[in-house]
Amino acid sequence: MITSHEYKIHESICSALGFGPGEVIFSASDNHKLTVTTINKKENVAEFDLGADAYPVDLTIMPSLNRKGCQICVACSDGSITMINYNKDESHDRIDVSYHLKLEKKWPAHEGAAIQVISSPSGSELASCGEDGVVKVWSKSGLLRSTLTNLGHAVYALDWSPDGSKVVYACQSKIEIKTLSGNTKQTSEVWTAHEPVVSCVTWGSGDTIASGGEDGKYKIWDLFGRLLFQSAEHQFPITSISFSPNAESLLVGTFGIVKYCDPSGKSISSVQQTNLGSPFRFCWSQDNLIAATGTGSGKLLRLDIAGSKTEDETHQLLQMNSKAIKVTEIDSATTDMIETTERITSISTGYKNIVIGTTEQLQIFVKGRLNTPQLVDLKEHTPNLIKQTDQLFAVVSTSAILILTYEGRIQSENRFNFNLTAINLAQVALNSRFCVIVDPRDARNLIGFENLTGKAINGSVKSLESSPLLTHKENIRHVELQADQQILSFVDEQKDLYIVKLGGAKVVPHRIMSNVTAIMTSSTLPVLSILKGSQVEALVNPAIAFVDNALVAQSTVAIEATNLGRNPRLFAFNEGTVSLRNHDGSVIRGSLNPLATLLIKAVKDRKFTEGLSICRFAADNALWMTLSGFALEHNQTEVLAECYKALGRVDRVRQINRATETSDKTLQVIELKALGNEPETMDTLAKRSEIIDTLPLLFAKCAWKEALELAIKKGSHIDTVLYFRSNYLKAREKEEDIEKFREMNQKIDVSWEDIKAKYPMTA
Repeated sequence: MITSHEYKIHESICSALGFGPGEVIFSASDNHKLTVTTINKKENVAEFDLGADAYPVDLTIMPSLNRKGCQICVACSDGSITMINYNKDESHDRIDVSYHLKLEKKWPAHEGAAIQVISSPSGSELASCGEDGVVKVWSKSGLLRSTLTNLGHAVYALDWSPDGSKVVYACQSKIEIKTLSGNTKQTSEVWTAHEPVVSCVTWGSGDTIASGGEDGKYKIWDLFGRLLFQSAEHQFPITSISFSPNAESLLVGTFGIVKYCDPSGKSISSVQQTNLGSPFRFCWSQDNLIAATGTGSGKLLRLDIAGSKTEDETHQLLQMNSKAIKVTEIDSATTDMIETTERITSISTGYKNIVIGTTEQLQIFVKGRLNTPQLVDLKEHTPNLIKQTDQLFAVVSTSAILILTYEGRIQSENRFNFNLTAINLAQVALNSRFCVIVDPRDARNLIGFENLTGKAINGSVKSLESSPLLTHKENIRHVELQADQQILSFVDEQKDLYIVKLGGAKVVPHRIMSNVTAIMTSSTLPVLSILKGSQVEALVNPAIAFVDNALVAQSTVAIEATNLGRNPRLFAFNEGTVSLRNHDGSVIRGSLNPLATLLIKAVKDRKFTEGLSICRFAADNALWMTLSGFALEHNQTEVLAECYKALGRVDRVRQINRATETSDKTLQVIELKALGNEPETMDTLAKRSEIIDTLPLLFAKCAWKEALELAIKKGSHIDTVLYFRSNYLKAREKEEDIEKFREMNQKIDVSWEDIKAKYPMTA
């Protein structure tokens, strides 16, 4: 729900406003002045004269690392953009406070009015649109970088994608998305959205856009222009629309009404005040808990967002207002209240603790003892995000990441020279050893450090900012770290799932799955839950991808979860139970097969004999395949042999027997590792063993190119490779598609009798 508070600041229409650091709102109206207003006291503390000819239309706040200052850019009806520096000075005891506004720069941006100006999420660029139909991108110092389009008709609205790589804008009845990435060709999507005019647009999560129009409707789209939601027709045009920074809430404005909606477009509550006129712009605080809008009457409307929920398997937290949280114990239904003296900016619950961040401090509660919190003063940081593990938690502020224990001790603190406010919870991964984030400056990069020391994971002596852990080819949308392990999983913009092993000098991602919407690791088990559309799956032991990629599909099991509907969202994965929220807001839970959970726990405790007993009882190939992956990873030869027998993998059983009979212990280890997909192992095996021993391994792995290259290099058994390749293709009714095999088939005659005489595996 939302509650509203009026601010009588201006006498005429106000469409330009934004939240600044230190709990202030900047606003400008037709009185030619930029005004600074404190949120709590509703006092005007500073003004800046924009000039008699300046009629402000919009403004944006450039993200800043400084808690006491920022830059404001104001778009005016004469086509200009004015950049103003803001600073707040206060005494050590915070009693004497002064506010300063100073002109930095003013430049002509558009012919006719500049209708909208908006900062990129990282704060490194500005985008503007105007009555001249031109959309431009500027540097943060006001230099023109590019002209995206010239449409010939007024562009009334635009917004950035969350990663800053695209811009969406509206002209007449159409919406267009344009890619800005410098290393790729500019691409765009265009579709008709409203008749006659699209009045406002906003970009939500990575793949949803909301729009409002003069037809009185608001709609939600995917990035290809497919309609996901359409509201009923309102009496008046939709004048403003905005997703919250975390894309969990949506505000919609029409004459006299502000609607608070969930991300799917469903209305949750509303505020109706016809005396205020139409709301023209929404702005949000970085903690997603306060919004404000300028209205046709000149008044500002502050909107406090309440009713947001955070929950785990034992407790549910419901934010009642900006300074109070209702805590419900799920099993007993008992409730308690947590109240703070400062405004709450972030909340989290998990494991045995509840963590609450305010504008001044952290409050760390032990569940069941909510009257005695551990307090941590944060003089230089305002918590925007909190991520928990069983032993510690991370706090993300504007320009730093702090790792703390639940006793309130700071383990490490990493400061950055760029803004972190654009990061969402899905872009932060944490376990007991490492913290990894998506670089907000370039979403293709991952930055990672050790929790205890703050040093880069890859061992680089360079700063974290200049030495990314990994650079991917696509923007990364979601990252997860496996509990207590070095296994990192991430999903990119193309919805491909990759897995990475941390700790080495070189980090190489392995692609293991496609069409993945979201992922989440179990709080305690080596299991990765995977959301694919409206289906939920679980990949047991993701590390198996490094041992044998062929086992990934067989180690992935379906999780039964009904009534998910369209666009469900993962929000918790505790033990073997996955929790999702469907499009209606209902909580849906699904669980792993109980026997699978028992098997995973047994293997985690190195009880492989117990794992064999579970698999024999279940007689399920998926469990046998899962156990074989664990056994292969931990070099449990006898367990692995029994798994392959149960699965009917005679070739693998034969390979294990041959390896165990080898007198050379080093070669034995190499041959067993060759059951996996490690290329270094195959290279070593090819050097140390006879070709007659290596070929069966390559045939079993369908590594035909490698087998032919080895035979040519050794100068023998080329006909053997050609023969087995031919049989492989015939069994699958396929034609030869490898050029080297075609060439060798024309040069060499294949005789079955000759092969049988020299290759014992045919006997």
